Amino acid sequence: CLAACKLQESLSRKSKSATRGHAALVAASWLSVYAQTRSATHPQEVAYNFGRAYHHLGLTHLAVPYYIQALLAPPAPASADAGAAGPTEEGGQDVSREAAYNLVRIFRASGNHDLARELTRAFLAM
Repeated sequence: CLAACKLQESLSRKSKSATRGHAALVAASWLSVYAQTRSATHPQEVAYNFGRAYHHLGLTHLAVPYYIQALLAPPAPASADAGAAGPTEEGGQDVSREAAYNLVRIFRASGNHDLARELTRAFLAM
């Protein structure tokens, strides 16, 4: 939550340019702490959140590998605490559809419509 606040602050027009860089560094620091505490039990969630943070900053070339990692990582087990995404069959949280959707958005924006269509068929079509 602190990392998300600092990311938003770094993009705010009201903050001075000198504090924007500092806010982005603080956000990266909090994301690192978050990853250290959650990556063992929630690797998919951590990868998705890193991808989302980079995507939010407009650094899509850094977001893509994390979104792909979120697609390939297993969802959190049923005994793990509840997250924001939908439940899996076992009761855990799965953010693979969200990661796929964001990848599709990135690929469409970059003009790679074939890869976006392939991802849509593989991960988003029912």
